[in-house]
Amino acid sequence: MEVRVKLYVVLVFLCTLTNSYSQDTTEVVRDYIETDLRNYAFCRCLEHSPDSVALEEFFTKDGSAAGYFNVLPIGYEEFFMLDSLASAKPCEVLYVSKYNKSLTLTKCLDFYNGQELRDSVRAIVGRYDAEELNDKYLYERAISKKNNWK
Repeated sequence: MEVRVKLYVVLVFLCTLTNSYSQDTTEVVRDYIETDLRNYAFCRCLEHSPDSVALEEFFTKDGSAAGYFNVLPIGYEEFFMLDSLASAKPCEVLYVSKYNKSLTLTKCLDFYNGQELRDSVRAIVGRYDAEELNDKYLYERAISKKNNWK
């Protein structure tokens, strides 16, 4: 009888530990994807700005947005939604420059740090269940990126 109780306690402990690891892994991957989706939206905001004509050569040579698009396990619809948000949202706020200069970076940084983008990205990532996000490759990239920022 005592052996059964010990075995039961060990099994419960292992199940709890495994479940906890899975939740932690999923949370790390979710944070990583949310950050990269916001980074993607920031890149697209810069590309959609009225001043991007002057930077057109830069954007044709830079592959940042495409890199996020290719690496993240998110569908086309979600990227299209972020593109739409990135092209429309920064234009809604009135920015005034004291010296009549372009404020593209300010607009896009405010957009990047804004609650609407944060909520939209969380909603996108929230559509995917833990099993879809519990990918070893994504987890390793997330941990690597997290460690590089410390």
